[in-house]
Amino acid sequence: IIGCISVYITYKSSIPYTSLLTGHIAIGLIGLLLIIVYNRKLFNAYEKIKHQAIHDGLTGVFNRVELQRRFKEELNRAKRIGYPLSVVMCDVDYFKKYNDTYGH
Repeated sequence: IIGCISVYITYKSSIPYTSLLTGHIAIGLIGLLLIIVYNRKLFNAYEKIKHQAIHDGLTGVFNRVELQRRFKEELNRAKRIGYPLSVVMCDVDYFKKYNDTYGH
């Protein structure tokens, strides 16, 4: 087969560039607003998870992981400043009776 077919279609845009530009700007601003809103939600969720990771759910006091982290931090501070470091730990006997009497 020998031959060639050429087709030319002329296209004239009927959309003005100003409306196209304002539409893109509006979509961009809406996207930016959504990013800001969901970033705040994500940050709040991160802070909540971080709090739950280092606090006991029942008593609200720091757990063992945070105690170890803080102990290293304070030990390094005491070495750097040259101060002694003391640690006091208490064990409450019959804690269930205490909880039953005074509540959690």
